[in-house]
Amino acid sequence: MLSNLVKNRTTEKDIRAWLKANGYEATTAKIIDVKLHAVQRPGWLQIFSFRVMMGAGEHFGVVRDDERLRGKNKTQIELFDSAASQTAKLAELSEELIVQGTRSGGYLAFLFLFGILLLAFTAAMFQLFSTAP
Repeated sequence: MLSNLVKNRTTEKDIRAWLKANGYEATTAKIIDVKLHAVQRPGWLQIFSFRVMMGAGEHFGVVRDDERLRGKNKTQIELFDSAASQTAKLAELSEELIVQGTRSGGYLAFLFLFGILLLAFTAAMFQLFSTAP
């Protein structure tokens, strides 16, 4: 969790620098909800979502940050006028990545099955050794 907070802070600085470089009033912009959306193992590629209040309007953004790259290509940022456009871009960038909060039940099913097998094995061993002379 601490690494996410640090990374979000770094990402917020990257967003503010991008806003300034692209002609937005970066010093008064209020960046809200910088959240890790998806990651590619081992963690070099990360996708973030964020909102930003500038002037009287709210904008929605997406950050693609690839730690393997250097220079201009390392951090790519896009800004949208609607949450729907942001959601579509997040879906596009997150294909084949691990998306936050969408873990399937397969892992839990595996643990449940493993628990049942362990219980059956323990019962069989108990039965075997309790009837031995």
